[in-house]
Amino acid sequence: MTYYSISSLVIATTGLFLGFYVLFKNRRSLLNITFCLFSFSIAIWSFFYFLWLLAPDYDSALFFARAFMFGAILIPVTYFHFITVLLRISDRLKTFVRFAYLICLSILLANFTPFFITGVGSKLGFQFWPNPGILFHPFLFCYFFGLVAYGLFLMIKTIYDPDYSRTFKNQIVYIFWGTFLGFLGGSTNFLLWYNIPIPPFGNIFVVSYVITVAYAIVKHRLMGIETVLQKGAFYTLLTGFIISFYAVLVLIFERLFQGIVGYTSVIGGALIAFIIAILFQPMLRTFQNVTDRIFLRHRYDYQKTLRTLSREISSKIQLEEVAGLIVSTFVQVMKVSEISFLVFDKGRNKYKSVDLSSISTDGRYKKIEVNTNGYLVEHLRSTERILVLEEVEEELARERFDKSKLENILGETKPIGFRLWMPIMLRDQLLGIIAVGEKLSGDIYTVEDMRLLNTLASQTALALDNVRLYQEVLEMKNYNEEVLNSLVYGVLTTDENGIIRSSNPSMCKIIEKQLRDIIGKPYKDIFQGKNPLSISINSTLQDKCFYNFEAGLLSRKKGLIPVMINTTLLGTPSKKTGMLLAVRDLTEIKELENKARQADKLQALGTMSAGMAHEIKNPLSSLRILSQLLPIKYEDPEFRTKLIDIVPQEVSRIDRIVESLLRFARTTKMKFSTVDIKDYLEEILKDYLRQAKEGQVKIVKNYANLPEVTLDKDQLLQVFSNLFVNAIQAMPEGGTMTINTKVGKEMEGLIQGVLVEISDTGHGISEENLKHLFDPFFTTKYGGTGLGLTIAHNIVEAHRGEIKVTSNLGQGTAFHIYLPVQQ
Repeated sequence: MTYYSISSLVIATTGLFLGFYVLFKNRRSLLNITFCLFSFSIAIWSFFYFLWLLAPDYDSALFFARAFMFGAILIPVTYFHFITVLLRISDRLKTFVRFAYLICLSILLANFTPFFITGVGSKLGFQFWPNPGILFHPFLFCYFFGLVAYGLFLMIKTIYDPDYSRTFKNQIVYIFWGTFLGFLGGSTNFLLWYNIPIPPFGNIFVVSYVITVAYAIVKHRLMGIETVLQKGAFYTLLTGFIISFYAVLVLIFERLFQGIVGYTSVIGGALIAFIIAILFQPMLRTFQNVTDRIFLRHRYDYQKTLRTLSREISSKIQLEEVAGLIVSTFVQVMKVSEISFLVFDKGRNKYKSVDLSSISTDGRYKKIEVNTNGYLVEHLRSTERILVLEEVEEELARERFDKSKLENILGETKPIGFRLWMPIMLRDQLLGIIAVGEKLSGDIYTVEDMRLLNTLASQTALALDNVRLYQEVLEMKNYNEEVLNSLVYGVLTTDENGIIRSSNPSMCKIIEKQLRDIIGKPYKDIFQGKNPLSISINSTLQDKCFYNFEAGLLSRKKGLIPVMINTTLLGTPSKKTGMLLAVRDLTEIKELENKARQADKLQALGTMSAGMAHEIKNPLSSLRILSQLLPIKYEDPEFRTKLIDIVPQEVSRIDRIVESLLRFARTTKMKFSTVDIKDYLEEILKDYLRQAKEGQVKIVKNYANLPEVTLDKDQLLQVFSNLFVNAIQAMPEGGTMTINTKVGKEMEGLIQGVLVEISDTGHGISEENLKHLFDPFFTTKYGGTGLGLTIAHNIVEAHRGEIKVTSNLGQGTAFHIYLPVQQ
């Protein structure tokens, strides 16, 4: 084995590996196919060159010489084809490439004739060096050097063409110098063909060409195979180190322990393997860092930063923080020429750059807008992949996709100036776009960069989703605060332990406290003693809520103010998180109710006045007639007897009408007290027991177990007295009067109102008369004023209660009086 044979084997192996890998990377790409053919041509030439150097006899040497020339003939045309595809000019030179392949085919046929190689002989230490035939010279100078020179010329032309991007030109620069050095080194093989005594030492430059192309692939994302090369170098270095480490440990064990414990290689090998297994992970990490720094020194730093950024960005909840973090990283670490962070603007229906005027970007942050219905947004939304304009231009040159669509994308993006567009996708929604220009270093964005940027895009999408949720929560919080602050109700919330967590201005005004003095404090410290608010909070936290519960709060400025209390539990039935207390100041409402009640009375008085004229006119007519007859019939004993009977009756009737009217019109301030409704009814009923007995009326009482009720005893006395009398009088032939008490309203297990029902089995009331039952002066009873039920209705309503009546002719009548427990 010599230098020449080893270098040939290395070249063959490398070319074969690169060719297969690139082909399998994308078997439909013409660029990958042509590069594969070029690499295979080099591998064929190098492999048979290796066999030729080891040939044992003349015939074998001649065969392998013609075989390696087979590869040498393929190299120029496959190289030129690869260059035209790489430079995106294969369409323009399609005819020329076909013509070059036809020439290649004719030379291949001539290769196995004496016209190309006449034989092999000894030259400068080579036993079987090929001798050129008559066709070899035009092959070398016209075909081989002609195609290579033309390919180099086309690359130089591209490098200085202003229409190509800087990153693309950097790719071509690496390919140019690799090609130049590779063909220059390989050309040293032709010197001995012309008896120039220089051996083919330049084969090493063919290896350098492969290394240069590999470096271009790693650094500039050519055909996207840099990862396998990086990993190959990493595992090669790691394997070599492990083998060396193993050998050193075996040597040490043999020297130290063989004489002591009778060392054998099996035991020592097992022990060393165990040690290496323990140290494998630390060594793996160490060599990973080493290969990263050797092969990807510049990218290593910012890729590490991108990984850190992906972790940090998820904790940001402000849009400016997310955008600022990404922009600063791209500007300071990746050294991009320009960048913009766009999010969807609902108002303008466009993707608009986030305002980052507070962040220093050295003027590299650009504010732009992108149309939502444009080709760029449609492409990003549909593909969900990073768009690189170099790739679009490359695909457009190869016409692999719809040309018009690619031209539209380029036409939309080129005026803006960015080279890379990264979509931020979440659940099929395009949340935003990161637009990035070229790197200041001129390096292209590698495949590894794309993977990291995709990871970053996913993390950014989650961060933007967090931003959206945070903004929605913030907007909802602000909206709720505005709603709470505008409520006339006082609203207060506590947690499950009774600590006050929030309150609105209306509540602070009602309880005469400052917000800062109550937030974060236990409600018992704020509402002390038997304060209704303290009682309602405590009851609610024990699962007993209040609904429209009226109470009085003691105020330093206003005295006792009426309020309505509503409470509810927060959270779920299985896990409560607190409670909400709503309080409304009823002072104005009560004043309005009193005014409305007075207005109703005045309106009723208008109705009464007409009734009074009729009701008083009848007894006055009787008195007038008697007064006129008095002088004439004064001596008549019968007349005097009637006069003595009628005058007091009519005067009493007038007195009752006037008294009832005064009682109805008079504004009487209610005097509340707490009573047991059962005892209260019994106290009133005992005054009518004799009347019921005389009328053969049976009294049935069904009293429920009810809480005490707050009411005005004197005013409600009129109500129940009137109803008891009406029930007894409705049964002149006897019957049954039933008194029932029951729960009227219950909320969360708390009784908030009672119901008193007084029914009889009398003659009943017609449907027509029921409509006017509570109208002033409406009566069906002889001698009645028609004001009793009107006054009763007024008194019950003043207690915030309700009175209803149901009746059926011939079956009886029932009055239902609802009264709240508290006033």
